[in-house]
Amino acid sequence: MDIDNLKAAWQQHDQMLSANLQLNETLLRKANLKASRKELNKPLVVEILDVVCVILLIPLFGWLTFRLKADMVYLSAGLLLLLSLIVLLVVCLKTMAAFYKMDYFGSSVIQIQEQLARLRVRVLVKRKFELFFLPLLVLPALLILLKVIQNIDVHDRPAFILVSGIIAMILSYVGVILGYKYLYEKKIKDVAHLLKEIRDYKSAEG
Repeated sequence: MDIDNLKAAWQQHDQMLSANLQLNETLLRKANLKASRKELNKPLVVEILDVVCVILLIPLFGWLTFRLKADMVYLSAGLLLLLSLIVLLVVCLKTMAAFYKMDYFGSSVIQIQEQLARLRVRVLVKRKFELFFLPLLVLPALLILLKVIQNIDVHDRPAFILVSGIIAMILSYVGVILGYKYLYEKKIKDVAHLLKEIRDYKSAEG
């Protein structure tokens, strides 16, 4: 075999190798981006449910507050709760919008990583809001529901309501912390790892 044949064979082999690497990169990108979208589907569904629930709770507690408006304690609790729910609705809508802005197949990996970073910030903002405002959501709601459903009045049984409020707050904080840890943080970290695999493969190829 002369030198020209060797060059031609080597060039053909190089082209085949390049094509194979390109195919592997395309398949890895497609598989990882599909997995990334699947990973974030669960927290997105939770966000949608959060928005729906808050939208339903606002008129419900508005009506209950109106029923109890004669008592200044319940009126104040209801108004505080409604204001907190409205703010929570805005936060939930912004977080949900951040999920929908994730463009898995129309953006480069770097752009997707930037979108994921913005999503992570938005999720952290929501978590901080919920942890800070949780007493303003749980305690007034508990106060009103105990009065309406069980006819337990804060003026008659303050100790019972206090103990119930403490238990409700503990359970709520545990639920929020665990929910964010395993549903949001874990999913976002998994997606970040999938995107890193694509970049690392592309860097190794280059």
